[in-house]
Amino acid sequence: MQGKVGLGRSISFGGGIALGVLLAFPAAYALFRADEITARQAVKPEVARAQAAKLVADSQRAIDERNLQDAVDLLVRADRLDPKNPNVHNNLCVASTLLRRYDDAVAACNAALALKPDFQLAKNNLRWALDERAKARKASEPKP
Repeated sequence: MQGKVGLGRSISFGGGIALGVLLAFPAAYALFRADEITARQAVKPEVARAQAAKLVADSQRAIDERNLQDAVDLLVRADRLDPKNPNVHNNLCVASTLLRRYDDAVAACNAALALKPDFQLAKNNLRWALDERAKARKASEPKP
């Protein structure tokens, strides 16, 4: 996945989470580092997928309750366990859109669609993120 960082530089980050998201949320970065160590240990793939699925479900509840930082933290952990889970990236798209981090949202939705091209919910969320980004850009344009 490509993430926007700094002055338009793009950094590819293993596991799928954009580095910009991790840098914007120090707690998420700390969890990412801790889970990176855990992920290197031998974990059965089916166990990792099940743990990731629970984290995705927990992230959905956090999003519903507007605990967006908690949702991002959970999704970073889920991505370390199951980087090929499109639901991780889709939920990150939603959380990022709600946080008004539109470039990260678009990148997350694109990652979900790269993993599952027919994922209609990710397509819908991508359109939403793009629309919100366009509205934000239009609102920030100087008035004549």
